[in-house]
Amino acid sequence: MMMKKAVCVLLALLISFSMTGCWNYRGLNEMTLVAGVAVDKVGEKYYLTFEIIDLTSPTKEGGIKAKLIESEGNSIFEAVRNAKKRAANRLYFGNTQIVILSREIVSQDGVESLINWFLRDAEVRETAELVVSQEETAKMILAQEEEKDQVVSYEIIRIIEEDENLTGSTVRVPLYEVFNRLKTDGTALILPAFHLAQNDRNKKEEANGAAVFRGDKLVGFMSPEEAKIYLLLTNRLHGGILTGEPSGLSLQDISLEMTNNQAQISHSYQNGKLIMKVKIKVNAYLAEYPGMCVPFGNQRLTKVQTEAKRLIREKGDLLIKRVQTEYDSDIFGFGESIYRTDLALWKKLKGNWDETFQTLDVEIEPEVHILDTSLLR
Repeated sequence: MMMKKAVCVLLALLISFSMTGCWNYRGLNEMTLVAGVAVDKVGEKYYLTFEIIDLTSPTKEGGIKAKLIESEGNSIFEAVRNAKKRAANRLYFGNTQIVILSREIVSQDGVESLINWFLRDAEVRETAELVVSQEETAKMILAQEEEKDQVVSYEIIRIIEEDENLTGSTVRVPLYEVFNRLKTDGTALILPAFHLAQNDRNKKEEANGAAVFRGDKLVGFMSPEEAKIYLLLTNRLHGGILTGEPSGLSLQDISLEMTNNQAQISHSYQNGKLIMKVKIKVNAYLAEYPGMCVPFGNQRLTKVQTEAKRLIREKGDLLIKRVQTEYDSDIFGFGESIYRTDLALWKKLKGNWDETFQTLDVEIEPEVHILDTSLLR
């Protein structure tokens, strides 16, 4: 009987401990919420700019507002801690959406050393997005006078999240994928690039293609149009507009809205000759066509589809050749495709893959299906 009472008392004590709440709980009034971070470096010192949520302003009238805090240190972690000297509360990174890196720092120091603290810290989410600034500093993307009443970091994350479905002008690479790409054989890193574009009388942040890396260091940029083709080749484009001006039929005034795109990478290896093949299937809607009153018959439809296929092939060939000759960086993941499907062949090619990639033959096989012309044929 005494044993039963002792067990009951022990269970009651254990249950009471579980009902005491979080041991390390902090209220909003005890935290400084960080929406985004810009990382710059001058000499051996790191300069960090934190965009923090202003909890002192009422949100019902003007919405969420932000302000900037700057700090410096001999390491990123020291710069983070030094920010406490200028903030009433300790910085909280559980809500951080964006980490902006200056083009100079990723060219000289590389990405791996920069993301080390962000990966190790318990608060930073692995889904935070990395962005490369094409301005003189990373801070300039956050420090915009006309955006002082808005959270620039949240604006950037929304641009990135919706881009692959609407415009296809940049890429989306969260923190965990950056780490995976740096540690995976046969592929190279690519990050979204942002700059400040003229918008009326002010300047505003704008997605501007992608930053290309060899290893963990920046080697160049691709334009928004090239980024769209890259996304299409790597099966990451879910929407966007296809237009152009090829020879023959001009698509300059024709717009195809792409949807449900699919791409598959394969290879063939015979007699020591390696050929990569990229099969692309594009479903599109005819959104714009000159001569609205002209009947749009099967002959015109076939001609537009043929020209669209040729346009995709030409742009794809140009992009691949440029990356091979100028950057020597397998951002398309051709090596990774071989590694996943033919390990024995990859072991044979791995040692000289950089040289192999530079002269690699790539065949692009596009299919374009126009699902709807939005007019009677």
